[in-house]
Amino acid sequence: MTKQDKLGILITGGGRRIGAAIAKALAADGWFVYIHCHKSSDEAALVLNDIRKNYGDGMVIVEDLSLVGAAEKVIKQAVQGPVPLVAMVNNASLFEYDSIKTVTEESLDEHFSINVRSPILLSKVFSCSLSNDREGCIINILDNKIHAINPDYLSYTISKIALQGATSALAMALAPKVRVNGIAPGITLESGNQGEENFKKGQEMSPIGQVSTVSDIIRAILFILESDAINGHIITIDGGQHLQKLERDVAFIN
Repeated sequence: MTKQDKLGILITGGGRRIGAAIAKALAADGWFVYIHCHKSSDEAALVLNDIRKNYGDGMVIVEDLSLVGAAEKVIKQAVQGPVPLVAMVNNASLFEYDSIKTVTEESLDEHFSINVRSPILLSKVFSCSLSNDREGCIINILDNKIHAINPDYLSYTISKIALQGATSALAMALAPKVRVNGIAPGITLESGNQGEENFKKGQEMSPIGQVSTVSDIIRAILFILESDAINGHIITIDGGQHLQKLERDVAFIN
């Protein structure tokens, strides 16, 4: 497949962890991947190198999404790239702990700038960049906490709830040109100081004894990309964990 045959997809936060896995999987599926990163530019370069070793292709875009004007800069670089940009996965996310006792103006602003403001403005600029003969698709990565709210990671949780609302609003505002959907996974990778034992317990904490894997998320992304009639929908991948209405984040449940 030549570059002329490919279509481009932007993955924000694509330099590491789940974003890197998404980038590699979509490249293997035939997409030209625009890999956005901020502090992980070296890791993003390695991701792109791996993709090219497997006969895929892409381009790295480095930008701090917390800055005003970042959305325009990211989309401009992608639009000027070698392959038409027709899809986007808003995966970049700030996930830092705070509670009602420790939340501050700064922690709220930091989470909202990356987790809410950035996806909304990226969606706006992306939709305006599409040519008349192209339709687009946007996928927002949410969190199963939106269905079972607890007070841990307060700024993060509230920002993801805001992005859930934005997903529905944008699905209406950008239609029929652009479809907008979301994916809400449960605990997928070990993070912070959680520790392997605690992570494994969290992964088993659902009615079916498993929550979500990176592969689950990738399959959901591919399903949305290939399903032209899906719009304004959120796919929750957590083994039914959200039905348990846990009072705390799984990282703090023994």
